[in-house]
Amino acid sequence: MKIEVTANQAVLIPSGYLHAVLTLKDSFMLGGSFVHEYSIRSHLHFRKMELHTNSLRGNRYQQFGRFCWLLAQYYADAWAPNKGPRPKSYEFLQQIHHLRMFIELEVWKIQNQAAGWKKCVGSLPWGWREDKTYVKVIRRLKRGYARMSRKMRQLPPDGSEEEESE
Repeated sequence: MKIEVTANQAVLIPSGYLHAVLTLKDSFMLGGSFVHEYSIRSHLHFRKMELHTNSLRGNRYQQFGRFCWLLAQYYADAWAPNKGPRPKSYEFLQQIHHLRMFIELEVWKIQNQAAGWKKCVGSLPWGWREDKTYVKVIRRLKRGYARMSRKMRQLPPDGSEEEESE
């Protein structure tokens, strides 16, 4: 597919669409990646591809590891006991499962000083290494994920919740 963009136009490319850009004359372009709850698995897959193909650092999703840690912390906090909504769907819960697996691997690399562990430490939010916040976040995320999985099993097969009547 070929798309020609002229002045004052924008293109939004959905998650998972590989693309290339060719500019025939001097242009200004603003690019970025938008991650949402239903595209986490795709972004983790593309990150793996970036690393596997040794893509240029400037063409990679900058601060991706740090973003994943902060997203994990968000769900660990949101899914604390007696707090936060139920997951929106089974698909959403699967996306969080992939995030959790990615974060668990990062923690394992750091704790075992496995290949790439220094990059994992470098992606931690500031101050997390010193007080082992990353270990606390993954523990809370695992517990919250288990709690949300149990809640999802209690929902009807269509995933909808019945209205509570008073």
